[in-house]
Amino acid sequence: MASIVVIGAIFLALAATVKQLQVDATTNGVLLVAIPLQTANDTAPCLVRGQSSSKKRDDYTYVHGLGGYKLHTRATTWVEARLICQEEGGHLAVINSVAEADAVSLVFKKAERITGSGYPNDAFIGFHDLYREGEYVTIHGESLEKAGYDLWYTNQPNNLNNNQNCGGIHDNGRLNDLPCKGQLFGFICEVPAARDTVHSIAACYLKWSDYKSHHTVSRFVFCSRSHTSKKNTMSSALALLVFGQAYFLTPAFNDGAVAPNFASIPTNDLTKRDDYTYTPGIGAHKVHTEAASWSDAWAKCRDEGAHLAIINSQAESKLVVELLAKAGSMKGGNDPNHAHIGFHDLYKKNQWVTIEGQSLFEAGFSEWHQGEPNYLDDGNERCGSINRRDGKFNDLNCATRITSFVCELR
Repeated sequence: MASIVVIGAIFLALAATVKQLQVDATTNGVLLVAIPLQTANDTAPCLVRGQSSSKKRDDYTYVHGLGGYKLHTRATTWVEARLICQEEGGHLAVINSVAEADAVSLVFKKAERITGSGYPNDAFIGFHDLYREGEYVTIHGESLEKAGYDLWYTNQPNNLNNNQNCGGIHDNGRLNDLPCKGQLFGFICEVPAARDTVHSIAACYLKWSDYKSHHTVSRFVFCSRSHTSKKNTMSSALALLVFGQAYFLTPAFNDGAVAPNFASIPTNDLTKRDDYTYTPGIGAHKVHTEAASWSDAWAKCRDEGAHLAIINSQAESKLVVELLAKAGSMKGGNDPNHAHIGFHDLYKKNQWVTIEGQSLFEAGFSEWHQGEPNYLDDGNERCGSINRRDGKFNDLNCATRITSFVCELR
């Protein structure tokens, strides 16, 4: 009993030294992490998008409230541009507002002239229509409309020569469709602002791709992720309840490191649908037995306000196998052994990523069925599926392999 009292006293002491963490579900499907600050001049390392970053980069131009931007003037392909941005701790720029488009345009115009490209007034940014022709999404998986900006340059997009599937921006801030490979362009990377001073409350709106984002408080780190995929989670070595207030504590880790042992936080903010199966700690899924191509399956899930399922754990893999078995036989189609889910290597061969941009390892599950991926069909198996028996991954043709598919609510 005495030890319990001592432990309780330690917990209370810890609680007195850290700032209260509140987790509130919002109506727009984004987890709000709010940290009440002690003084009006206090600061919080609030990373809105991208990877963790504690220092500003000298080669980026930072815009208050938006982030940091850099125009790479040595032209390359969209695929290589995406990787270079990641190596710098950011991503190809994603435009979320007119204000951000104006900021990027200004960076573009102030930079040195792009070399190695026949079109120095255009640069790659982070969107494409590789999933389905004419339906543009950001590298985070959002439609341009949901991302907040979809203003195109005159007569664009035009898919010139049926070969323009990657996104670009003109130096006037308007969007353009560009070829992903074959032609070289400059490109714009984006990193989050390292630190912003916020009065009274620091609020961060985080996506699943930002799960490395964190708030350092004394010797502890608060980590969070939204249900952009499906689960609100927090890396927590300790959950502490003091006077009715919840504190989630975990030992601090280095910038860029993945926090271990994600623990589920119960939420009720998923959009409820009678045709989806809800599983606590995992998410909401629906098996479509009417067969479709991967591209059409992606579109059908989107039309339901969902996305092709992303497998984040062994438990989720097992669950999907069970749901597929309960759903029964596929109707139509030519592949009864698999079901489409949300990953691909359309960006670069053998670099498999989810439809929200994480590597399979980062997403939490990367087990392939024996002998897979094997790139059959003349090397055209570039989209992801799950084996209906063992829950492991398989590659399929995005357009011609017709099978069932699994959707997942955001």
